Amino acid sequence: VIDGATGQRRSRGELAAQSAALASALAERGVGRGDLVAVALPNTARWPVIALGIWRAGAAVAPFGLRWTAEETRRALARVRPRVAVTAGPSVSLLREAGVEAGIDLEVVAHGQVEGATPLEALLEAGGMEAFAEPRLAPTDLAVVPFSSGTGGLPKGVRLTHGNLAASSAQVAASLGFDADTVALAAVPFSHVMGLGLSLCVPLPVGARIVTLPVPDTGRVLELTARHRVTHATVPVPIFTELATDPRVERH
Repeated sequence: VIDGATGQRRSRGELAAQSAALASALAERGVGRGDLVAVALPNTARWPVIALGIWRAGAAVAPFGLRWTAEETRRALARVRPRVAVTAGPSVSLLREAGVEAGIDLEVVAHGQVEGATPLEALLEAGGMEAFAEPRLAPTDLAVVPFSSGTGGLPKGVRLTHGNLAASSAQVAASLGFDADTVALAAVPFSHVMGLGLSLCVPLPVGARIVTLPVPDTGRVLELTARHRVTHATVPVPIFTELATDPRVERH
């Protein structure tokens, strides 16, 4: 995984070791099968580590949008009732306050040193689980609860199992030609089911490389595509439209 914003790289071995450490830290907090962990983070190289760590603990990911209002956040928290929330920046206070309003005893884990939050880095450095241990998961276990966009009413949480993710990932990989030589640009938020599926769950099993982009814009998409020789890109619709006519495309 390559962090498009910082250039930081994580090998598959590092993903394994850090996600195992996070899984152990979550298990120590009593998080396991049937529990949910909220994740409100931009697309960085930390996202795959966190998702894998949650799954290896037997819990499910509840992705939260960074542009959600306080009310949208509170409503989602009240429905998924996570034990832990992983976030950064302004979302720390937003999640903490929304958790209080929703009546949830929520531990907030944050990237960096944030007052009143558990440092994420400390959890990623903890031991306790063998890095390449096979997780105890069944196809029927809950994997993720993304929320719909709300165009037909209030957003609804959608329950997807590991079987759902595995089947759809295999179908997409076969139909769109994802393999070990693929370089996938993740420019749609992992908090959206399209970003989580196409940019995370499809590339990882086939050994593809993932390049993350936290704030998508056409210039950065073109720059990262050229620099890392991207073969597959997931982008928001407005950027897709711009790529059809932007004169910078030919230069990249």
